[in-house]
Amino acid sequence: MVNSLPSGLSDFDVQLKQLIDRVQQYPTHSQEKQQVLAELAEAITRSHKFCRPSKLFPLVVQKISLDLHKQLLHDISQNIDSYNPQRIPIREWANFLRDQALKTILSDDDSIINQIAQEAKNAAPDSSQRKLALNLLVEAIQIADKFGRPQGTFSFPPGLYEYIYNEAIQETLLYICQNIDKYNPSRGDIMGWVNFLLPRRFSDVRDKYMKQGITKSPKIVRNKTDNQQSELKIVFLDNPENLEIFWQKEEAVSKSQQLRDFIESDPDSLFRNAHITGRPDVNFQVVALEKVWGDKTLEHMAEQWQIDSIQTLSSFYNRCVKKFSPLFLEYLQD
Repeated sequence: MVNSLPSGLSDFDVQLKQLIDRVQQYPTHSQEKQQVLAELAEAITRSHKFCRPSKLFPLVVQKISLDLHKQLLHDISQNIDSYNPQRIPIREWANFLRDQALKTILSDDDSIINQIAQEAKNAAPDSSQRKLALNLLVEAIQIADKFGRPQGTFSFPPGLYEYIYNEAIQETLLYICQNIDKYNPSRGDIMGWVNFLLPRRFSDVRDKYMKQGITKSPKIVRNKTDNQQSELKIVFLDNPENLEIFWQKEEAVSKSQQLRDFIESDPDSLFRNAHITGRPDVNFQVVALEKVWGDKTLEHMAEQWQIDSIQTLSSFYNRCVKKFSPLFLEYLQD
């Protein structure tokens, strides 16, 4: 099996292409094909942060890695012969299979999420280990997507139910993070706790908007100088690594502003100098500010900057976030 992934995105794409080419060369049931399929499944497995070696959560990483590899091996075997790289980019195909497989194992086996929750509870309060465990827990819960759908006697205008529902989920996850010490595995799974809390949070959010007379999905207006505003987005960037950490709500607003100021000031010009090849105007600074604080979608930005492939912009953005994550965390912890 593959022992490590290449550090560069293009190198990983090359690795995937070489493995796929080798797989498609061998007869369907040959031993050689099965061996290369296993290598391909391993490479794709290790491309997800849940499956990278960790001294903090070795048992969790091992469990997810083994289950994901097994599921991927099955899924790749079913799809490899029909895969056409001219229609779907290799990385997009690999990520789709990986994410679907990860959702399958997390939704089918609650023990993984329960184990992550236990790791978070066992970690010292306010420690980086607890924050990382909570980060993994929240993402695992969202990937599994086993949330209940609160109902009631109220009828909602188009779009408002989903808005209230999504905010209620965020409020529920925030409560879980702030009260992880109350998690008692002997009383049930973590998803049981989530879905026990969700209807009440849904009612609270619904009542809040009814009192305000809101009858459609509200548009969030952010005031740069108002640190007391309600901030629904309590995670930073769309980081596949460390930045999706939940803070207390008031602290989240303050840290969000700190992070924005840091990217805007760019004291060492790192964010302006990181740009799409041949497009210095499309650099990480402008993309991050537009996406995170300007609420612009990648589709909108790709059209605005006349970038042919959304995947190009998405890959660039995610690559930069991963690269600058340690710098962001160091800055926010000072």
